[in-house]
Amino acid sequence: MIKKKNNFSFYLIIGILCFPFIVNVIMVLFGQLPNSYEFMFANDLGNKEWLSFNNIHNYNIYVLPGEPIGVKGKIIAYRNLRRQMLLTRPDCLIIFSLGLAEIGVFVAKTVCVPTILSERVDPKYLPQSKIHRLLKLLVYHFCDGIVFQTVQVKQYFSKSIQKKSIVIQNPIMDDNLPVANDNSAEKEIVAVGRLSIEKNYKLLIRAFAELNIPEYRLKIFGKGPLFNELSDLIDSLRMNDKIILEGSVDRVVDFIRNSDIFVLSSNHEGMPNALIEAMAMGLEIGRASCRERVYLYRFFFRRG
Repeated sequence: MIKKKNNFSFYLIIGILCFPFIVNVIMVLFGQLPNSYEFMFANDLGNKEWLSFNNIHNYNIYVLPGEPIGVKGKIIAYRNLRRQMLLTRPDCLIIFSLGLAEIGVFVAKTVCVPTILSERVDPKYLPQSKIHRLLKLLVYHFCDGIVFQTVQVKQYFSKSIQKKSIVIQNPIMDDNLPVANDNSAEKEIVAVGRLSIEKNYKLLIRAFAELNIPEYRLKIFGKGPLFNELSDLIDSLRMNDKIILEGSVDRVVDFIRNSDIFVLSSNHEGMPNALIEAMAMGLEIGRASCRERVYLYRFFFRRG
């Protein structure tokens, strides 16, 4: 446990799906407040597998039992989180989770703890249901502060919400970020991200297969719920030797540094870390612009 004489403490609520995208933000907190403050964590899927980054074992970790799904699940999560916050009495609650935002904010209000919410998604697309959108606005109303990743996202909301918000862009924390090698670029197109619907990898796979570029291979780094479905699609297109699902790897930047093209095929994004790192490395970037049932293949660009 990191302690301070006056013991100012943060309680962070982190959704399991958000975690891969906020590691850099959390590491900035650790780096800016070394050996001074106390951090406590809660997550929402009943496991600690996501807690694998440096020095995490120096901090208190509380895993909410069960998933906060449905009315019953959210009531149980509310009670458990409130019990924990009454025991720990943090000075500030920071929330990085859509699923736990409403629970965390209302718990914090009952125990008189100020709340900061970090918006990690594109509000034009998420949440999708009207009920959850109304609930999200209610949560924003009760928050003491909100952090947005871009000015555009901030401007999406009302003036009252903007007044208590700030824009903090995602940082690049890798001091050893490799530089793309122009002289030995391999005939590879790479994509990085969770294998989920919003990443639109079906579009990318079909586009690559249709374009039929014999000298190139497509590599997709990441894991997620669509692994089997994407594997079946690759099989059906008979592209197993050309399209490879690489899974998760340590320091993906080392695997893509010699690639020719980096592709972002997502339907929507917050502020994609993978894209930021690829640009910082000097990779050529391709973006997919898509609408329902219309494919616009605009994302294959050669280096230089």
